[in-house]
Amino acid sequence: MPHDRTTPSPRSLPRLLLALLPLVVAAGLLVGAAPASQAETWHHHDETSDQPRFGDIATVAVDARERRVHLRAEINGTFPEELVFHLDVDGAQRRPELAISYGPYPGRVVVSPVDSWHGVALRERCRPRTARVRGDVLTAHVALRCLSLAGVRPERLRVSVTSRYELGSDYDHAPRRHHFGRWFDVG
Repeated sequence: MPHDRTTPSPRSLPRLLLALLPLVVAAGLLVGAAPASQAETWHHHDETSDQPRFGDIATVAVDARERRVHLRAEINGTFPEELVFHLDVDGAQRRPELAISYGPYPGRVVVSPVDSWHGVALRERCRPRTARVRGDVLTAHVALRCLSLAGVRPERLRVSVTSRYELGSDYDHAPRRHHFGRWFDVG
């Protein structure tokens, strides 16, 4: 069968593949070396049962993906009057820069900049789209752009959670009082 000059002959096909091999390998290396943009999840299981009198924080999960921060906390016992997620977004100091707090009265999430562990501002700075409590589990979703309130678009976070009862008293902490969990990447 005759070959025209536009299609390679069966004999030249192996040479053509060998010539293209370095390009294919280089393209694969570039894709493999590209930075991953997947978010991680910080998950904490609080086995201490250190608040048997009130609600005890049992588990916490936080991740930042799909342009949102996803928060989940499970409480054993009485659900607190307020649940506060303290966020460290830059690591420059040993305190949070932001607080995401949920209170059943008025039943919404408030995102605010803070300058201490006790400084939870009541002014709403960024309106979250969803927050709900089902049984003993709080789930909330906050737009990732809300975290820019601290003056930085974070690439990573670390979180500490505090439950508060009666007149703002602290009753339980995860992982423990004034300590953050490990750093995790924001996707």
